[in-house]
Amino acid sequence: MHIKINNVDTELNDGMTLGELAVAKHLPDKGVAIAVNNELAPRASWADRVIAEGDNITIVKAFCGG
Repeated sequence: MHIKINNVDTELNDGMTLGELAVAKHLPDKGVAIAVNNELAPRASWADRVIAEGDNITIVKAFCGG
């Protein structure tokens, strides 16, 4: 399926969940937020939230600094 991750066209396997995407992208356990179609997805829902064709996913990582 075709989606966008941080405005980059990306191809994923059908039926992939946000949790599987987080593992595939090696995202840390803390300091990360994922939004799907401009709606924040709570971390507790990642394992069950199936990514759909055409979804626009934004991954934001927190970092320290000034």
